[in-house]
Amino acid sequence: MRALVVLLGLLLATSPAANGHEQLNLQVSPQQSFAPSTIVIRIRITRSHENRALIIAADSGEYYRSSVVPLEGADAPAIVTPAYRDLPGGDYRVHCTLVDGAGRERAAAQTDLSVISPAS
Repeated sequence: MRALVVLLGLLLATSPAANGHEQLNLQVSPQQSFAPSTIVIRIRITRSHENRALIIAADSGEYYRSSVVPLEGADAPAIVTPAYRDLPGGDYRVHCTLVDGAGRERAAAQTDLSVISPAS
C-alpha cells in the first residue's frame, strides 16, 4: 500500500501540469538536421473559446523567423503544424505563445533544435 502511494506521488509530481490541463504542447521535427533545413512544428492546443492566436518564433541569434496563426476559439483545430523552410545553420530556440483576444498570454512552450552548417 505504501509503495502504491509513493508511486502515485511520483506520477503526479512528473505530470506536465499540476491541474492536468496542459494548454499547449510543442514538438519540432527534426531536432537535428543539416542546413538548409525544413522543420515542422507541431503544436497541440487545448480548445477554448478564449484562444485567438498562436505566435510562433524560431530564433538562432543570427536568424529569426516568426508567424502568427489566427485561431477561432473553441472551433480552432486542436493541432497546428506550420513548417519553416530553408533554415540556415545555427542553434535555434523555438517558442510558441497562445494568446487571447486582448493579446494576453494564456500559455507558452519552447524547445531547442540544431541545424548544422555544411563544412566550408
